[in-house]
Parts: sequence; C-alpha cells; structure tokens
Amino acid sequence: QINPEISVCSNPLEQQIQFKWCNCIINRIEIFDVQGVLIDVINVRNDSTEANYPTNRMQSGVYIYRANNSNGYSQTGRFVVE
Repeated sequence: QINPEISVCSNPLEQQIQFKWCNCIINRIEIFDVQGVLIDVINVRNDSTEANYPTNRMQSGVYIYRANNSNGYSQTGRFVVE
C-alpha cells in the first residue's frame, strides 16, 4: 500500500481547517498545540477522504496534527490558525 499524502488547507472565511487524502483509510486525526498538548481528536469514517475541523474557538498560532490508521500509518504536519 502506498503511504498517502495528506493535504491541509486553511479556510479563514469558513473558520475551518480541511484535511484531504486519497488512496488510503485514515481513522483518526489528533490536533496538538505547539507544546505537544493534545487539543482534540477527529474520528474519521472509513469511507471518507476528508475531514473538516472548526477553528473559530482556537487561538491564533501554530498547531500540529497527526493522522493515523489501523495499519500503523502515521503522518505528522503543521498548520496555522490566523
């Protein structure tokens, strides 16, 4: 299986971050602050290729995400909330 690339798009007008992927299953996306404190968890449906996360209650700054699946795949990245 090819490891997926997850793209992260900020949409300030809709106050959300959008995670997108293809050719794989992502089960869970964890959101952390820059100190590594877990902020929230997004549980993803098996048939989904995207997940949206609201940013309207988040403070401005840099956040870290970790996307996982049940096969042991994990991808970590960063996004900015303005």
